[in-house]
Order: sequence, then C-alpha cells, then structure tokens
Amino acid sequence: MLLRYAKVRGLWRRIVIVPVMTPRLSSYWLYFITSTPYPLAQNLVDSMKVEVICRENNLSRLLGISPIGYEDAVKEALVNIS
Repeated sequence: MLLRYAKVRGLWRRIVIVPVMTPRLSSYWLYFITSTPYPLAQNLVDSMKVEVICRENNLSRLLGISPIGYEDAVKEALVNIS
C-alpha cells in the first residue's frame, strides 16, 4: 500500500528491511518520525499482524455503494484534503 500510495503521488520510495525490528521499536519509530501519538502508533503496528481477507458479500447492495480501487481512493482522498 505504501508503494502504491507513493506511485499515485508521483513519489519514489524504497522499502528497506531491517534485520531487528520488534513491534515496540517499530511503534517508537513511527511515533518519532511521524509525530503520531504513541498509543495510535502501537495499535497501528500491532494491527499489521492481523491478516485481512476479503470475501464475497452483499455490502455494496445493502449500502448502495460502488467500491473503487485503491489508487482511485487515494486520489479522491488527496483531492478532499487539498
């Protein structure tokens, strides 16, 4: 998702894998680099352990919405915050 976001923004990014990075260190890194509140950083890092699998459902029909792709969602979000 990070690389796809960067692509939509026209940014060049590289993901570097660090040999030793515990969830606690990752939370501190996120807190210091982005100024995200530490409890939120901790929950975001912890949530990465959870595998999310989308299954067929009828939410689109029930809610009257049409899903859009990730890149389109990022573009729309960027327009709305500009």
